[in-house]
Amino acid sequence: MQQLYPTPEIERVLAHVSTWPGVDLRTDSDGSVEFAVNGVVVGSAHGDVVDLSFSPSVRDQLLTEGRADRYRTDPRSSWVSVRARTPEDLHDVRWLLRLAYLCRLAGSLHDRGDTTLPTVDLHREFERLDLSTSLRLLVSRTALPSPDTRQSA
Repeated sequence: MQQLYPTPEIERVLAHVSTWPGVDLRTDSDGSVEFAVNGVVVGSAHGDVVDLSFSPSVRDQLLTEGRADRYRTDPRSSWVSVRARTPEDLHDVRWLLRLAYLCRLAGSLHDRGDTTLPTVDLHREFERLDLSTSLRLLVSRTALPSPDTRQSA
């Protein structure tokens, strides 16, 4: 079986991501690392590639904006892939991981009313990502609670 351990650069990014509330990293038998938020897998790292799950509309916008590539194993999936070969690529990986994290937190609150996690100001955190107008509209329609609601994440 081919071993797919994340590169040292990706491992450093994942070490930072593991400090976010509600995040769990799990190593698979092939060496790849899964990224879970509140028990839901939203990404995985394989060598210099990170795959992330988004809603189809957010995926489409990320592809349109050139922020990610189609999922390498199933281009029709709502997952995306991003390669990290340069420092700029690592910045993109961190940005996409944060977006996936916040979308999952918002989804947990929206779909299940989950309030068992530490409070995260989703509006402020999404603002910090400096989303394009199109992504901001998609996120506000599909993921964000009303502005006066704080989410536990």
